[in-house]
Formats: sequence, C-alpha cells, structure tokens
Amino acid sequence: MTRAELKAEAKKKLHGNWRWAITVALIISLINVIIASPSYAQFAVHGNLAGFDYKSQSHWFLQICLSILISFFALSYAVTFLNLCDGRKENAVKSAFSAFYDNLFIPEFFNYLLQNVFEFLWALLLIIPGIIKSYSYALTPYIVKDMVDSGQQVSFTAGVTASKHLMAGHKWQLFVLDLSFIGWYFLLCGIGILLGVGFSFLIKATGLFRIFANTAMVSLCVGLGSLVLIPYVQATKAEFYRNLAGNQFK
Repeated sequence: MTRAELKAEAKKKLHGNWRWAITVALIISLINVIIASPSYAQFAVHGNLAGFDYKSQSHWFLQICLSILISFFALSYAVTFLNLCDGRKENAVKSAFSAFYDNLFIPEFFNYLLQNVFEFLWALLLIIPGIIKSYSYALTPYIVKDMVDSGQQVSFTAGVTASKHLMAGHKWQLFVLDLSFIGWYFLLCGIGILLGVGFSFLIKATGLFRIFANTAMVSLCVGLGSLVLIPYVQATKAEFYRNLAGNQFK
C-alpha cells in the first residue's frame, strides 16, 4: 500500500469510532500526567531530607523509571489500534490499559525494555545510527502482540529480533510515513499562535504575560489536537504493520 492508501484505510477504520479513539487517547494522556506530576512536586518541596540529597542522588533514577513507565503506557496504542485494524475493539478503559491484559505485559515490557537498551547503545555511537535502529525495532510491540495472540512463547528479544528482520529495506518507508504527519503539528502550533496573539490583543497583554498567553494557547491547541491526531497516526501505523507483516507472526 502507498502512504495515501494506508491513511485512507486508517480513516475508514476510525469512521464511527472517533469518540472511542479520542477517549482512549485522553485516558492515556491523563495517566501520563498523573504519573509524572507527583515526582516534580515532591522534589520541589523536599530537596533534602536527613542529609540525603534527593535531587542529585535519586531524582535521576526516579525520572528514568517514570519515563519507562510513561513510555510503556504508549504501547497500549499499538495494541489497541492493531486490534482496531483487525476488526476488534474493547471498551475505552480496557483499551487504554491493553498492554497489561491478555498475557501481554511481561513479553511486551521486556521486549520494550531491551529495545530501548539496544537503541541507547547504538545512539552512544552516533545519533544517526540510533535513529536508524529505532526504526529497525519500531514494530516490536505489534509483533509481540501477534506472537502472544497465537499462543507462542515469546522470549525477551523475540519481538526486537523479528522487527529488525521485518524492517530490513522498509525503514525509510516508515520514516517518511512518520514525517508525513508533521504538517498537522505545524498547523496546530500555527492555530495556537494566532489564538494566542488574538487573546493577547483582546486583553491588551504585554511583556511576559503576552508570551505566557501565546505559549498557553499553543500548548492547548497541540494538546487538544493531539487527542484527534494520535488515533489517526496510530491507526495508520497499525495498518503499515499489518500490510507489511500480514499474518506471519500469528
């Protein structure tokens, strides 16, 4: 399929399911905010306790753990929209936690963890090899889901290895597909800037408050727009995977 055909198929699958898809994106976004925000508040208030410098000694470790957890929640997008691609749909709440159900958690988590370790090690060489390898491993969560659904015993590197082989010769194709959505983000930023300028002019704001108003409007537009854009992107990537892999991992 061409990029246009993949996107058209994604829109077809989302037709009549937009409210559900936006709800899934909203739940995952809220969970990520809830996970991330308490740590910042804690360290802002309690920098030191009984001679222990949390900021310098444990803050980095907690940040890594939170980043892993937040990123892992994003795997629910892959699972959820691959299900939609295959004609299945759970309720929005279960879909937001789909990476934790149906025996997926352990194989998905460890393949995800090792995927990130491999990408990090490649990135230590140079940025470009790291980016290339990130596309080599990009289909890992989809492959793991297919393997688990078929009742296979999935090792901690099975999805990563299979993705590397499957993406041979297709990394550029997925990169261009990702790049094709960037115009939507520029559009959202542009709308936010225009609304921010209009709001600042309306209330006659100047200086720092004007900058704050513009920034807030951009953030609001990107945030709200992403609730629509994320399902579109994820459904398209699920179609890309299914078109490329077929049922070979089932």
